[in-house]
Amino acid sequence: MMNGAGSLLLIYWVLFTLRQGFYSRVQRQIKAVSYDLANKNISPKAGRIKRCLLQIAKCLLLAGGYLEMALLILLLLWLVCFLVCVLIALPL
Repeated sequence: MMNGAGSLLLIYWVLFTLRQGFYSRVQRQIKAVSYDLANKNISPKAGRIKRCLLQIAKCLLLAGGYLEMALLILLLLWLVCFLVCVLIALPL
């Protein structure tokens, strides 16, 4: 039972770290590409492709956020179950 909680915690930590590290970078890149497209600094086709790929990355990061929240809920449920089991096992 403890190995499962450790695995959930590790996966949660990895998702949290990746999302925090990459989300702001992706947002800045989307703004930069939109600026370049507006000022015609890059070709429209290349700019649309790059912006589309960055939008996909943003959506994947948002999906990772939902998965992160689900893992957090599972960890909290595990903690509640663990505490209930400890209280049941305590001699009164």
